[in-house]
Amino acid sequence: MIRLVISIEVAPGHEAEWVRYWQMMKGAVGRIAGFHGAVLLRDRARPTGYLAISEWDGPDQLARARRGLGWLDRDLTTAWTAGPMQIYDEVVDAAEETVSANGGSGQAGGRPEANRLQT
Repeated sequence: MIRLVISIEVAPGHEAEWVRYWQMMKGAVGRIAGFHGAVLLRDRARPTGYLAISEWDGPDQLARARRGLGWLDRDLTTAWTAGPMQIYDEVVDAAEETVSANGGSGQAGGRPEANRLQT
């Protein structure tokens, strides 16, 4: 499974419009094979700053979705954005959840990867 992280700076006063658009696109993305889920986060200290995080089976499924959905474009700007989206799509390092001898779980060991998505 892989994750796609998109940073969006929304133009002041367009936050509600952006959230409505996100909800509409979330419904469309939910019908694409290989999609596992998504979350939209907002920065409390900077309420126009958002992160959209989605999970996919792998790079092929994400690449197919990106080709079919123009809103996953790095150069996209709209009336509700304050600039182009920043898309983070290359894993540089990762930590995996482990189970200890006493049954507890935690994070351990970074596993370097270079998993650049092909779009």
